[in-house]
Amino acid sequence: METVFVDSTFIIADSREQDQYHSRALELNKSISGRRVISDVILHEVLTFVKSRDGPDKAHGLGEKLLDVENTIIIIPNLAELVASLLILKKYEDLSFCDALITVQMRRNGIKNLLSFDSGFDIVPWIQRIF
Repeated sequence: METVFVDSTFIIADSREQDQYHSRALELNKSISGRRVISDVILHEVLTFVKSRDGPDKAHGLGEKLLDVENTIIIIPNLAELVASLLILKKYEDLSFCDALITVQMRRNGIKNLLSFDSGFDIVPWIQRIF
């Protein structure tokens, strides 16, 4: 499989046994062999969520895992991407700013596939959501 962008909903489901999508995330993890890309805002979102639900030790462990994975690339948005995200935010009212940024970074990096349990991405024509 080609490069896939990974959303916070997938990472959270994968890392938390109590998540409703945990089993599906584990299945998908076995079937996805391509390079994985996340944005630094995904890292922020995931670690903040996990810390608030499961405590700092769990968040720290997950953070180390996300930063240490060989086939995961973390991209940091530039100013042009942030500005473009504002336009996406206005166009697609159901997307958060973080989601809008994901759509921009995917398009700019030629990534079509998104691992996500967030159906809000289904309205974006250039994204193929894997769930």
